[in-house]
Amino acid sequence: MRTLLHDAFENLTNLDGRLWATVRGLLLRPGWLTVEYLADHRTRYLSPVRLYLVISVLFFAVGLSMDAQPAPLPEDPAAVTPTEAEKQARSRDEIRKACDLIPSDFAPSWNARLKTTCRRILADRGMALRQRLVDNLPPTMFVFLPVMALGLFVLFGRSRRFYVEHVVFTLHLQSAMFVALTAGVFVANWNPLNPIDDQLLLAVAAYMLWYVFRALRTVYRESRPRTAVKLVACSFLYGVLLGISALCAAIYSALHV
Repeated sequence: MRTLLHDAFENLTNLDGRLWATVRGLLLRPGWLTVEYLADHRTRYLSPVRLYLVISVLFFAVGLSMDAQPAPLPEDPAAVTPTEAEKQARSRDEIRKACDLIPSDFAPSWNARLKTTCRRILADRGMALRQRLVDNLPPTMFVFLPVMALGLFVLFGRSRRFYVEHVVFTLHLQSAMFVALTAGVFVANWNPLNPIDDQLLLAVAAYMLWYVFRALRTVYRESRPRTAVKLVACSFLYGVLLGISALCAAIYSALHV
């Protein structure tokens, strides 16, 4: 991981031209970069792993910078007015009662851990949980992508491509999605009033659907109707696997707050 991060930083700082050529080909010609890579035309472009690392770093950095977090409640009752202190005491009492409602169907050590975790999450309104979840999302995606590639391996078994070729395609596909989402987040937060959120969301979704369809056609070379059917299957599989990955990351983060 240290070597991969060093390579990502080097590609960002050296700017030898390969980064921009790779991103340009990635965004404007769906699937073409994967075809070029699999055809051994690799010296002019970043490797799929390097490209994914560079773009994912930017994606999560932009997401974090745009994420406004509420300030936590002060813990010292002497630092606030009596009225506020009473509100905090009442809030802590409600938190304790809410967490006591957790079923005690597990081992005693797990019951105590779940209730302690519940109190910590509610006490700071989920700030620590959110930060822990954000920290765990990048490694979660690193597990999610090979599993998604396995799904493509099954869906496109007739293409007779090796599993690693589907991994390359998945890395390129997710990199393009990160770029589109990063641009969407940046534009949506450019104006504090956010008057174009709905239109922007539709535009990003439409671009991603078009992109995935064109990329599937370019890489797997199947007919338009067959590709459209598999696009629906890929979208469903992507949503299910991403939801499961996010749930696992949330559970792990909650238990380690």
